[in-house]
Amino acid sequence: MKILCTMPEMKDYFDEIGLSSYDICYKKETELKDEELLQYEVAIGILHKETSKKMTNLRLYQLAMAGSDFIRREDFNENCKIANASGTFGIAISEYMIGGLIALMRNFSYYHDNQKKHLWKRIPSVSTICSSTILVVGLGDIGHNFAKKASAMGAVVYGIRRHPDDKPSYIQECGDFGMLDEYLKLADIVALCLPRNKETDNIMNAQRLRSMKRGSYLINVGRGNCLDYDALFECLSDNIAGALLDVFKEEPLKADSPLYDCQNVIITPHASGNLDLPITKREFAKIVKYNLQHLDDGKLMNVVDLETGYRMYNKKTNNV
Repeated sequence: MKILCTMPEMKDYFDEIGLSSYDICYKKETELKDEELLQYEVAIGILHKETSKKMTNLRLYQLAMAGSDFIRREDFNENCKIANASGTFGIAISEYMIGGLIALMRNFSYYHDNQKKHLWKRIPSVSTICSSTILVVGLGDIGHNFAKKASAMGAVVYGIRRHPDDKPSYIQECGDFGMLDEYLKLADIVALCLPRNKETDNIMNAQRLRSMKRGSYLINVGRGNCLDYDALFECLSDNIAGALLDVFKEEPLKADSPLYDCQNVIITPHASGNLDLPITKREFAKIVKYNLQHLDDGKLMNVVDLETGYRMYNKKTNNV
């Protein structure tokens, strides 16, 4: 079985986990020639549709990212399974969320500006994760990791997911999307960890943003389609105390966006996850190894339903 990996930087991690016996060709997509594409049965990484359409013998396309909203079924042969990398980024992104949230609640951006001005000035208005009520919308790998960390820090955590009956012990209460409006009224912090699909499109609209508690905080690390950013900008001077934003409807975020000038907003360029950390690379390697071992018996993990953007539901995998 011939395997293509478009991320040469993963070779050491694959070898470390015991994949050196597999016939893996490490090439960037730009180095591939059309005549070699038919030989691969597995592709690992990220492919453009012009490449994937020519790989007609693919049995598995293992994405190196959690999101699959850019993939079209027609760009692959009908027998090719598509699996994402969910389970890889929860540690990195949840730590990003905790760090960014603390920075907002303890006014770090103001202090950083004052530091540059050589200004010694205390800002007494602060908040804390401990004893706050947090609503996590989307309890996949990222949402679960964040909820667990926040609960350990003393927060009361509520969750929204498609399958609310599967509730971990560190979540106070879990409901489906029909409970969103009720839970929003309780939340001091709202964390959006959702994929892009029709169900999540503009789910945090102007009405819901205005219904959030005065002095509350908003985090978005899922996909930009779920949030009305114009309405958020208006609410930042009203009921929402701050926002941590890593994803946007259009990326990169336009240079003239008024969000850039908001002192109570932290903006990052879709940088909360990615395969930057060694621990993230190792988690991804584990998924690759499992799926290569189970390619023949069909017991693959993280197979994506391209209609919904979610993994095929299985209670054991804590899918959204």
